[in-house]
Amino acid sequence: MLEIKQLCLRAGSFAVKQISFSVPAGSCHVLVGATGSGKTIVLETI
Repeated sequence: MLEIKQLCLRAGSFAVKQISFSVPAGSCHVLVGATGSGKTIVLETI
């Protein structure tokens, strides 16, 4: 299982504030969002 609680990131003027989620073992999930919404920086961080 992967569990993230209250993740906060800052890269220049961009910030991700307090995102939390869990992914149960053996499951498949997708991170969806608009261009520039922070998907890549979140995945690079975890």
